[in-house]
Amino acid sequence: MRSGRVSRRFLFVVLSGYALVFLMACAPASIGDNDSLSATVTPLVGPLDQIWLRILGDTPNATIEQRQARAIANERIQEELIAACMSEHGFVYYPMIRNITVVFPDGIASEQRQWIEEFGFGQSTSPEDSNIYEGGALRFELTQDPNQELRDSMSAAELAAWENALWGNITDNQATSTSCFATANRVMSGSLDEFTALRNEIGIFRDSVLQGNFPEIIALNSEWATCMASNGFPQLRSPFHARETITREWEDLHGMTTEITDEGVVWTHAGTRIATPEELRLFSAREISIALATYDCQIETDYEARLSQIDFELQRQFVEQHAAELEAWAYHAEHRRANLYRIEIG
Repeated sequence: MRSGRVSRRFLFVVLSGYALVFLMACAPASIGDNDSLSATVTPLVGPLDQIWLRILGDTPNATIEQRQARAIANERIQEELIAACMSEHGFVYYPMIRNITVVFPDGIASEQRQWIEEFGFGQSTSPEDSNIYEGGALRFELTQDPNQELRDSMSAAELAAWENALWGNITDNQATSTSCFATANRVMSGSLDEFTALRNEIGIFRDSVLQGNFPEIIALNSEWATCMASNGFPQLRSPFHARETITREWEDLHGMTTEITDEGVVWTHAGTRIATPEELRLFSAREISIALATYDCQIETDYEARLSQIDFELQRQFVEQHAAELEAWAYHAEHRRANLYRIEIG
């Protein structure tokens, strides 16, 4: 059996490609009268975000009901694609159709100071509903796994073969890329070889923004880091680095190891040690302290609004450089999706 699980970091990567843009398209411009990230109201979806939403079949002005219906339909179609693929490999797979609710709390919960005081970054301690990632958007509820009884009836060898067809062999990146999960995901995202280079360029661009590799972001992160140093954390370079630092320390505490496949899936293998209650207490206290300082320094430097302005300008430049390719991909994705949903585009 597979000894790993899809990590929360992978969930964040997925969200940054879809649900994070999904969140930005609908999130309020501020969090509240006292906790606003910025007094400046700026658009929440940049030029590249808008095209990416088209590729993914979303729109910035969709209602919550429309987004929920679309999420449910997407899940149903993807699960049916997985079932068909598994059948071609000689296996039975029952689609897992979960209840999906679109949730937009009053503000982005993980950005609110009160939330951070209790949960930090949500690494060691998280709300009871742990399926609400990064403050909301999609809540998944599965009361019963329809494949559990099937798996329980299999021998170890049968189960290994079944999981290999579904997920691929995580020690063999090529096998993972041809798994039924990956195959269905490619169909849903409208991926074609002709857009692979563009997808990779978008990924490099997004990662460069996240890592702060542009001069404008370097300068902004420097201001934020100066604030953090005055709060007792001189080693942290950016809000992203703060989160990543806590994630790595959590994995080290539990002896976890990670592996990244060619599909971009981050598998976190089970830890080799059990942390003591005192270690967990100290870790949680440190996490909350860093998270609170991160938030306070973002407020002090007007970080989010300034980063958005920089990001949108960088997105504009990227779109100008790749306009024809991006439009071709969006057009292809829209028409491919129309065939999946069996609808006509007017």
